[in-house]
This record gives sequence, structure tokens and C-alpha cells, in this order.
Amino acid sequence: MRSHAAIALMTLAGVLSAATPIRAQGNPDTARFRLGSLAVSPTIALTNAGWDSNVFNDVKDNHPTSDLMATLTPAVEGWFRTPRMRLTGRSQLDMFYYRELTSLRAVDSDHSGRLDVTVNRLTPWVAGSAAVTRHSQNFEIDAIVKQRNDGLRVGTDVRLTRKTSVGISHDRSHLQYEGDALFRGTDLARSLNHTGSGEGVAVRYEVTPLTTFSFNLSRGRDRFALSPERNSDSVGIGPSVEFKPLALISGSAALGLRRVRFREAGQPEFKGKVATVDLHYNFRSRTQFGVGVLRSLEYSYLATQRDYVLTSVSTSMTQRVTDRWDIRGTVGRNRLSYRRPEAFQQILYGESIMSYDVNVGYYIGRSRLGFDVRHDARQSDVEDGRGYERLRISSVFTYAF
Repeated sequence: MRSHAAIALMTLAGVLSAATPIRAQGNPDTARFRLGSLAVSPTIALTNAGWDSNVFNDVKDNHPTSDLMATLTPAVEGWFRTPRMRLTGRSQLDMFYYRELTSLRAVDSDHSGRLDVTVNRLTPWVAGSAAVTRHSQNFEIDAIVKQRNDGLRVGTDVRLTRKTSVGISHDRSHLQYEGDALFRGTDLARSLNHTGSGEGVAVRYEVTPLTTFSFNLSRGRDRFALSPERNSDSVGIGPSVEFKPLALISGSAALGLRRVRFREAGQPEFKGKVATVDLHYNFRSRTQFGVGVLRSLEYSYLATQRDYVLTSVSTSMTQRVTDRWDIRGTVGRNRLSYRRPEAFQQILYGESIMSYDVNVGYYIGRSRLGFDVRHDARQSDVEDGRGYERLRISSVFTYAF
């Protein structure tokens, strides 16, 4: 569900992506520029520089629109660390270029940061994010429309023993579609604009220096000013485990149960399993296998549906052929399952999106030049005109200063 109300990892929603390169990223110890306690790591990337066969995900019979495009992404990540304080932040811009479809040219922005302060056994923290995007939607919505998504979280971690800690947190978020945000005759602002809030408790145990086990409880509230019939309350419970990057298996995995109740009488509640898995296994330092799983409840733009169950599964393999060359392959399947209101928990119909991606890369120092081929295909029994095929052939260049 598009809300920050579910604080635990088990309720995170999003799109699972291909495995990252084997080379580590986001590490202050390897930052390019350092000045005392300050470390800064800027990058600039040119992605999707090539041809897109179906920009709007149109069905084949509608003569899909193709175009040449590119995305330029300057970004900077920074860290400021003292014995009692840690400040991290990231800021990036996505500059979208289309040769013929000039109305789609836009600049998206995404900023986030977090401050931790350690006082004896207490570590209070605050984290925030703000994003303004046109091109980052989801599997259900193909429209290129402007939206704002911001969030604020505050919390405190309490160290009970050398290996055990408890964390409590509170968060608020806001999603807002702006302008003429119409998709297939539906006003996205009326259907999806909402404010979320919630609380969470997590008990963590450090099994080893590289492995941490947690048990998470959360509750949340989503309120829709323009569609109050969508207002809901939720609770979640479940375990999670996190493996640090230096471990043989890295990443995180969370499983749990979640219940969502709509406040309007007679609306079916959701009660079922949720999961977020993003794990990588390094084999002999040259081969990396990745697996991603996501099962969550998402708000639907459809006025008659309100929500759908998103199930995503992806697998990937990255092979370092030489010290400079690597090749990555990814296969993913995403399933959107809808419930008819009168059927309550019964899943009656939905959509499936299959994705195949192959990327060949060449490293030049700290930078990487890649060639990418991606194919997506959607089959739908929800509405006519939803099925499509899309082929993107592009180059990728990432320069790390």
C-alpha cells in the first residue's frame, strides 16, 4: 500500500530491481572526497540512452509510440561522523530527454537524509525524504504525471545489552498528484492523494557482527481528503533479518502478517501474508546471485477496487568475466491481483508483467560503461487495452568522481 505507515521492513512496498554491481557503493570509507569528519561521493550517470519501442505502454493494435531518449542523473551522497553523531544524506536529479516527445522532457528530484545522535545507551534519530517525479509511477499506472511524495520519521534506539536493542518510531507521509493527473478517465489526485501516519516497535538482536535479527510491530493510518471512503487502519507483525555487505549473503529479508481495515462499513478487510526479500550471494568474489520477493497491499487508482495485492519475484546473476568486464541477467515477474468488493478475500482476476534484462558492462577505473537490453510484456484480464510489449535498447554510463 502506498503509505509510510507500515514502518517494519515487512510492509515496505516498491519495485524490485536488478542486482547491483559487485563493487560496493554508498560506503563513506571509500568516498572520493574527505575533509576531516566529512566525506562526499558525487556521481553522474547517463542511463537509458537509446531507443524505447513503446513509451506509453500501448497495446500493439494502437501503434505504440517509439522514441529516442536518455536520462542524465547527477547525484551526491555525503556523510558527517563524530564520536556521538552521524549525519547522512543523498540528493539526485533525473533529467529526462526525448527527441520527438518534447512534452515528456522533465527533471525529477529525490532527496533524503538522516541524523543519529548517541547519548549513552540512547540513540535518537530523525529521517526525512522528499521527491518530485513525473516518470516514477508503478506497475498499475502507465501515465507520466507529476506527483510529490514526502515523509518524516523520528525515533529512538535503546541499547539494552551489547547485542540487544529496542527501537521505537513514529512517521508521517504525504502523497499528492498535481496538475491534470488523469489516467484512463480517472482523476489520480482524487483516488490516491492521502496522508499516512504510524508507529512502530522493533526488537533487534545481533546474532553475529554481520547478522542482525529483528521482530517488528507496526500500526498505521491512511486518510484521503478527497475520497474518505478509502480511509483505512492497519497493523503488522513479523520477523526480519539483515546481513551486512561483507557477509557471504548480504541484504535483508522480512516476513509477516498484515491486517488492513477500511473505516467505511461493509468494505472487505485485507488479512494476509506480506514479504520483502532482497538478498545477494557472492560466490568466489566473481559471481553474484540475487533474489527479490515482494508481497504487499497497494492502493488502486480504480474507484471500484481500492486495492490490489502486488506479488513480485525476481532473480539475477552477475558474472565478472575479467577485472574490467561483467555481465548481468535479470528475470522478474510481477502479479497484480484484484479482489471484487463482494468477494472479500477471493482473488478473481489481475495482471502479470514479465521482464527480462541483460546488461554487459566495462569498468574504467571507478566508472562503468554498459549496454542494456530490456523486454517487458503485460497480460491483463482487468481491462481491454492494458496488455503491451516493450523493448528498450540503451547504453549506460556511470562516472564516480
